Amino acid sequence: MSLLSVCLSSCVALWPAQPVAATTPPVVVRASGIGRPPPGKSGAQARLLARRAAEVAALRNLLVRLQGWPARKPGRAAIAPAQGSLRGYRFLPPKYLPDGSVQVTVELPVFPATRIGSTTCPRGWGPC
Repeated sequence: MSLLSVCLSSCVALWPAQPVAATTPPVVVRASGIGRPPPGKSGAQARLLARRAAEVAALRNLLVRLQGWPARKPGRAAIAPAQGSLRGYRFLPPKYLPDGSVQVTVELPVFPATRIGSTTCPRGWGPC
């Protein structure tokens, strides 16, 4: 038996052919954002712009939360730096507030890795 065949057989034994099934349930991380309608716009256009601003704010807050930055204290304008991309998230139904603002909540299931660099996602959550 050559050294190469011993090395190959031991490497195959270390990496299973099938991914290991995740036995722990996912942790769902949620974040919300509020968007205000821009001045000078009215009606449906103002609601759509406020909703889009809330979605962007919610995604940014989710990214900041996943990166481990401390939560912002109420009344503070400090903004934590956020850079990255998210996949597999979904928006919950928006809440339209009486002053024309919109509050959007986004959630992302975080699953344990089955192999190095891979995750599992349930059906309907989009690509992970």
